[in-house]
Amino acid sequence: KVCGKEVDGEIVLKMRTVKRRIGVELKEWNLSQAIFQAIERRKFFHYFYIITRINKTFFGDYVYQAVRGEPFFKKMFENKIGWIGYSDRIGFIMLFPSKFMKIGVGEWEKWQERIGKGGMKQ
Repeated sequence: KVCGKEVDGEIVLKMRTVKRRIGVELKEWNLSQAIFQAIERRKFFHYFYIITRINKTFFGDYVYQAVRGEPFFKKMFENKIGWIGYSDRIGFIMLFPSKFMKIGVGEWEKWQERIGKGGMKQ
C-alpha cells in the first residue's frame, strides 16, 4: 500500500546515484478502471504502467477509442501512464511507454514518514 491506496506492484530501480520507483496496476480486461486507479496512484511513482490482457477484439476496440480521443485515453496520456498488453500468443508487448514524472516532495515525505513509523509496509 502507498498512502492507504493498494498498488498491485512496485519495482524499484537502484543505480549508483539515482533511485526510481515504477508502479504497476494489473487488470484482466477493464482498462478504464485501471486508468482511474493508476491516476490516483501516479503521484507516488516516477513511472507507472497498466498491464492488461489483450486479444484482437479488445485491442481493436481500444485502438479505435484512442483514435477517437476518448477521455480516459487522454487522461492516461496526460498522466504519463504506460500500457503493457499480454497475449497468450505473443506474450508481453509495450503498447504505450510511461514517461518520467517527478514525485511530489510533500507526498514522498509523507509516505516515507509513515513507512518509518511502521504504519505502512512497502
